[in-house]
Order: sequence, then C-alpha cells, then structure tokens
Amino acid sequence: MNLLNIKIKLFSLFIFCFIFKLLHGQYCLDYYISPDNDCYYDIDRSYSIYNQSLSALLVKDSTKIIDIVFYGKREYKISFCTEKNFYPIRIKLINTDTGKELYNNFDNLASNGLEIELENTMIIRFEVTLLGEKIVNPVYYDEIISCTGILIQWTKLEKK
Repeated sequence: MNLLNIKIKLFSLFIFCFIFKLLHGQYCLDYYISPDNDCYYDIDRSYSIYNQSLSALLVKDSTKIIDIVFYGKREYKISFCTEKNFYPIRIKLINTDTGKELYNNFDNLASNGLEIELENTMIIRFEVTLLGEKIVNPVYYDEIISCTGILIQWTKLEKK
C-alpha cells in the first residue's frame, strides 16, 4: 500500500466519523424538550422555558461545566435528563462569585430536579457528570456517550 492510499483511507474514515457524530449531535438538539426523556414530564405550562436550557452529548464519567446567567426576581424549575443507562446524574450548582456550592443532588437522594428562587441576578456554574452503569470494555460509542438535557423553566416571583 502506498502512502496516498493510506491518506485517502484515513481521510475517508475521518469524514465518516465526522458526519456520523454530526448526525448524532442533531439527534441531541432540543433533547431537553423531547417527549422521549424524563425532562419532558417536568414541563409546567404555567412557566416559560428559559432560553439557556440546553442539550449536549456527554461522555460517561467526565464532567461538563456550564455557566448560566440567572436573573433575579424569578423562580426557576431545573430538570436534568439523559438516556436510560446513564443515570444517575451527579449535579452540582456553584455560585461563580463566591465559589460556594449551592446544590449537590447527591445530598438530596440523587434527585434530577430542583426549584430555586432568586432575588438577585447571578451566574451559576453547573457541573454535570453522567455516572451510569459501569462498562469495562465498551464496544460501541453509545455505551459511553449520551444525550443529556437541562430544562430550565422560569416565572416571575410574586411580590410579597
């Protein structure tokens, strides 16, 4: 085999993997509101879906860090969902100004949802880790990569 044939085969493999990953990524688009997951059942029609809600492909046992701006004088409902074999999800919320941990779902029986009220605007860091079933020698990509959604809903706080 000459060098040109090897380069062509490697390039073809790269293109195939890229297209496959792109298509799988499209599948994750708007996963947080898809009827195929647990977040969907948490949708409250009296709340608005926050535009910072998101979906992403996450790798099992690695932590995704996301900073989200939350505006004051609002109540938020936050739900987390992933594909069946990737639960439990470890979720930590951290105040980026102080570094203080605001929430750890493992302190709350590994709950996949929470409600918070905020008087002031703040940036909250989400640390999301898929724990899931342990697989010693994964064979297929979908044994270690999963769509994950964060559904954030909000409503204005009622004046007291």
